[in-house]
Order: sequence, then C-alpha cells, then structure tokens
Amino acid sequence: MKYMISLHKSLRITGWFITLFGIIIGLGNLLGWFQSKSRKDFYQLVMKTGSGIPITHPAAQEFIKRFPPPAGFNKLKITHITKLVLATESGFPISGTLQYMNERGERSSDVATFEDVRVWTEGTNVGWIAWITIVCGWILVILIDVYAWRFKKMLNHTSNSKL
Repeated sequence: MKYMISLHKSLRITGWFITLFGIIIGLGNLLGWFQSKSRKDFYQLVMKTGSGIPITHPAAQEFIKRFPPPAGFNKLKITHITKLVLATESGFPISGTLQYMNERGERSSDVATFEDVRVWTEGTNVGWIAWITIVCGWILVILIDVYAWRFKKMLNHTSNSKL
C-alpha cells in the first residue's frame, strides 16, 4: 500500500514536471530562443541592405525552398535576391517585396513580402513540441489520479465487503 502511494506521488510529480518543461519550451519559443540565427541575419539584410542579397547567404537556399521562383523562371540561374521597397520621403521602409534575379539580370515577379519574410524568420516547430509536451504531462497527471481514485474505490469496496 505504501508502495502504491509513493508511486502515485512520484508519477504525479513527474507529470507536473513534464507539463512545466512544456511551458518552459513554449516560453522559450515565444522569446526567440529557438529561432535560426541565419534566418534572423537574412531578415536584417532584407530590411537594411540597399543592394541584393547574394544567393550564397546561409539562409538563401531555405528561402528559395520556402518561396520558390515563379513558373518559367529558371532557379538554377538565380544569382541574387533583390527587393523593391516602398518607403517614405525620409527613407523609412513601409513595405517591400522580394524577387529573384538571374545571371542575365532579369527579375522574377514578386515571391515574398517583407512581412512574409518576417513570419518565416520567426517560425519554428518548437511550438508544437511544447504543446504536445504540456498535453502529455496533463494526461499523465489525469490518468494517475483516475487510477488512484479507482484503486481507493476498490479498496473501500473490498474492506466494506469483508465486514
């Protein structure tokens, strides 16, 4: 009996720690702990550079996979990612789009906006991992409590029937 009570407490505490771990992972995701450094650097280049972004940038290949070139534009010949910026008179960027440039100097049609790139930069799969970890912790706590409740009910029923 003491073993069952000890097991119940330790499994319940384990479930709460799993839940807490999931919450910490989710918080870390919101605070940007798991964001790709090369994607952040790529976004900074998009926002700050006056020229094109070279295709040799570490995040450029990821960008091409996420935002493929339009049909008819040969992606093997891409040399730069260029931008078209809508800015205020003082030069503050309001909006912008990105295009690809091939080796002949031709630009593709727009493939992404600055907002699309920002969302892509901040995106991770860790949010789902945090959510699944929290749910698993809660399920463990609930299952342990239901099992303990049924075990107590069975013990009470057994002790009452012996009298």
